[in-house]
Amino acid sequence: MKHNYEILIDDKVWIFYPKSRDGLESAIAELDNALEEGDDPAKYRIVYSQYDDEGLTQRYDVFDVEWDEYELNGYSQSMNESMDGDFDSGMASAGFGTDEDYGCFGEDY
Repeated sequence: MKHNYEILIDDKVWIFYPKSRDGLESAIAELDNALEEGDDPAKYRIVYSQYDDEGLTQRYDVFDVEWDEYELNGYSQSMNESMDGDFDSGMASAGFGTDEDYGCFGEDY
C-alpha cells in the first residue's frame, strides 16, 4: 500500500509527497508558493491518498486551501466510502499521531 499527501489542481494530481508530517508541511509550503503567484485557491486541494496495486483506494481532504486550516472531519472522492477506524486513528494514520502522543488523555483538553 502506498500513502501520499497530494496537491490536486482541478482534481488532478500536480505533485505528491510521502505520508509524514514533513510530507504534509512540504505540500502546504508548495501550495503557499503557488498561491503567492496569484493562482485561484479554489482550484487546489491537499489530500491524503492511499493506493494499492490496482490504483487509488481512498482519498481524504486534509487541508482547507481557502481558509488555510486543516479539515479535520472531511473526506472526498473515496473509492471505498467505509471508514475502518475512528477520527483519532485516521489522523494517526495521516501522520498526526494520537492525543496520547501529545500528552492528552481522556477529557483533558
